[in-house]
Formats: sequence, structure tokens, C-alpha cells
Amino acid sequence: MNSYLITIDPPKNISGRIDIYRKKYGKFTTYKIPPHVTIFPPFYLNRVSEKEILELLRISLLNLSKVSLTFDSVKYFENGNNVAFFAPDKNSDVLIRQIFLNILKDLRNKVKDVYDEYKMTVEDFDPHLTIAEKIPDSEFKKIKNELKNIEESFVFNCNSVCLYKQEVKSRIWNKVKEIKFNS
Repeated sequence: MNSYLITIDPPKNISGRIDIYRKKYGKFTTYKIPPHVTIFPPFYLNRVSEKEILELLRISLLNLSKVSLTFDSVKYFENGNNVAFFAPDKNSDVLIRQIFLNILKDLRNKVKDVYDEYKMTVEDFDPHLTIAEKIPDSEFKKIKNELKNIEESFVFNCNSVCLYKQEVKSRIWNKVKEIKFNS
């Protein structure tokens, strides 16, 4: 069964800057996808088609307007997966959570999560741009030390989300479609 993912994709100039860090620190990451903010984690279609999901997304985004997002710090998940990521500022975090909520209410009960450990609540949703994941404990402290002085700030406009699909047994995520906000 194919899996799907909904993201916010930064523009190419920002993605290129993020990829510099991903190439340096992401050697443990096994999947292939451009830099992105996961809005809806990997899921399977449940009683709906890909075409229907695209239409649900279009409807979910009808009332949203273009927003400016800023990612201005490096943070970490230290839960065994060990992830380094760029984190949004407070205002951007609120805006991204609103996009998540719009999509969640329309997709709930129409999809099945790929990973059981994801909790689909706004409190558990933690928007970020991944630098590297699955960093072994033996490397994590070193990478954190190298990233602690990073003073990058990524600012970009967001007026869409993207639906990606991963074919069965593939490590590559392919973009199905970009879904624009209405206004």
C-alpha cells in the first residue's frame, strides 16, 4: 500500500541552504525527500482515493491566506530517534498549527497513520525542518555541539501544501501535487 505525506515546502533558495546542513549531518537519514515541514505525517488512504484526498485538501485550505514563516533556531528531539532540526519562531508555530488543524479535521477517519507513535493532536504536533534524524547516540553530542552556534534564519512565504506519495518498498517520496491556499 502506498503511503502519503502532507508538507509545506520552502522555496528552492531556502531548500538549498537547508540541504547544506542535511548533506553534512544527515548521513543516517534513510528516506529521500526535499526539505519540508511535515503537516500531516505518513498515512495510508482509508476509504478514499488519492483524487478525493486532493479535493479534501483543497476544501481544507479554502479559508487560509498566504503566511510568512520564520525558522530561526536549531533544536532537537532526543527520544531515541535523535533528530536535529530548524524550529519555527512562535508566530510561525501558531500559523503552521492552524494549517495542521484545518487539514486534520477534514482528513480524520479518512486516513490511517503509518506510524503508531504519532499522536494526531495539536499539542503533540511539533513543526520543524529536519536537518538529520536517526543520529546514533555516539554522534549526537558532537553534532549538537557543532550546531549550537548556527545563526541561520529562514524566512519564506507559504501559500500552499504539498501531497507526497511513497510507493511500496521505496525510500523516495514523489510530489503528487501542490495545493494552493484560496486567497
